[in-house]
Amino acid sequence: MTAIAHRTTAQAGLRPIDLRRDLGAIARLIEICFGDQLDAGGRSAIREKLVLSRYGPLLGMMGSVLQYTPGWSLGFVWIEAGRMVGNVGVQPAASRRQSWLIANVAVHPEYRRRGIARSLVHAAVDMAAARGGEEVLLQVEADNAGALRLYDSLGFETLTTRTVWELRTRQVPDLASSPRKDIRLSSSSHWQAEFDLLSEERPEGLEWTQPLDARRFRPSFTRTIGNFMNGKREEHWIAGPQDQVHGWMRLKMTFGRLDHISLVIRSSLREELERPMLVRALRRLGRRPWAVRIEHPAELSQELFKALQFRPLRTLRWMRLRL
Repeated sequence: MTAIAHRTTAQAGLRPIDLRRDLGAIARLIEICFGDQLDAGGRSAIREKLVLSRYGPLLGMMGSVLQYTPGWSLGFVWIEAGRMVGNVGVQPAASRRQSWLIANVAVHPEYRRRGIARSLVHAAVDMAAARGGEEVLLQVEADNAGALRLYDSLGFETLTTRTVWELRTRQVPDLASSPRKDIRLSSSSHWQAEFDLLSEERPEGLEWTQPLDARRFRPSFTRTIGNFMNGKREEHWIAGPQDQVHGWMRLKMTFGRLDHISLVIRSSLREELERPMLVRALRRLGRRPWAVRIEHPAELSQELFKALQFRPLRTLRWMRLRL
């Protein structure tokens, strides 16, 4: 992408984020622009930014001495008359450093349609390219026509469209209604078969922030310990005869917050395996008093999720720009 000129003066224009003075204003801008879309995790992140913003200059010391920085510490803001009216965050993906992520492209409603969002995204893409990025990834609400026009015009391509489904009332379904004896906990010896199935059926990955990478499927003592220290538990389940993997699911359990299900099934066996595997997942999670979510291809399984009392929260388009 060719860089464009950015109008910048002491009182107006584009500049890099400075967390010591920008964090609180970024949090308030995101709340203004996306407040009605934020879930509990998003609202928690806003509160964290507002609390950290009170430390001002100490944030620099936290980064250099304590090796701590808030998430999305790289990026750009847009200033008009000394007021922050635009923001974009950019960072490398944790699993694959050549993949960079763009998020929180926010422009105050009073300043939209002036090219500010385009300038912010250009700057973020230029930063990723300058630091060795080979692709830039983002996600956007599927019904945000203005943002989609912007990203299409910049050359982003759609990788997939996913709907986020949530189940709040844990009605644990009867296992006898969907019997399968070949659904079982995966062992470390199955990691390659799991990865091969995902490479075939979900090549864009399970989370937009985590592009598909074999290293996340190989057994890892460090990852196990990290999950334990963070109060998380992760289980992989598979379906198929003997050493074959025709269906795969991951359960992420976090005490007191949200549980997450990821489900991938070979296309030719989806109707056969989908319900039994989801039923097994819900029974395994049990009657925990918080919600469970699953992010699934938008066009698939809608009737099944509704039958199991899930409700759709939002539909997101994942997009990529190759650099």
